[in-house]
Amino acid sequence: MEVATTSSDQNPFRFLDLPKELRLMVYEHLVTPRHYEVQMRYKDRLYCSAILLIPDRSPPIHAVCRSIYGEASDFLRNLTLTHAVPRIIAEVDSKSALNRLPELMIRILKISQRARTVGGISARGVQYIWNSHDSQQFSGDKVPSFRKQDFKTLACFANLTAQYIDHVFMPWEPQGVQVALHGKAVSSSNIQEFLSILDGWVYSRGLDALGQAITVYEAHRESGGTQVEEDMSSEDYGGVIDKKTWEKDWM
Repeated sequence: MEVATTSSDQNPFRFLDLPKELRLMVYEHLVTPRHYEVQMRYKDRLYCSAILLIPDRSPPIHAVCRSIYGEASDFLRNLTLTHAVPRIIAEVDSKSALNRLPELMIRILKISQRARTVGGISARGVQYIWNSHDSQQFSGDKVPSFRKQDFKTLACFANLTAQYIDHVFMPWEPQGVQVALHGKAVSSSNIQEFLSILDGWVYSRGLDALGQAITVYEAHRESGGTQVEEDMSSEDYGGVIDKKTWEKDWM
């Protein structure tokens, strides 16, 4: 058996010897989204779910040394805020699943609006707001339930959304909260109905500012299903995400 050995004259790569411009280019590739599923349940049965994309703000390179930590921290923090558009992926294999999605979307927008108002929200704050609201609106087994880890995920996403909308978003550009619909139920008529339901909930709940920042896309897929027609008339519809963009920004 041959055992691989490292020659004593092979030195490790000296990252800090690179020009700062190149190091910053390396840091830029470290801001990648992580996928977190949130589930809304009734009577212990799944009602609807969505995947929230939250960028990793503390990549392992932070732990290399103080020099890199000091250089990368502020850069990555600003980069996360500037480029990490709040994104949501929803798998909708039936029209009923698509019609249930606005209820979860409204909850996400509501806590995001709260995060904007008070300058941030915690997992406990999300749980308190929802429990207070649901105790007044529902009774018995009609009260929706969420997993404990979902509250932390939702708080992180709400804070990210609040910061992005307040500091980066421009109303004339489709760069607010982006929602990608993926599955067999994606069609022009179904998306139009989804947007109509969502708009009604947004305005009835006083969430106009955040509601105007939502853009709905059809997710890229290799085969199957019916793509939405390109001439679908809606300011809230952003079109079909191409394969390259899907893999780069969403996966």
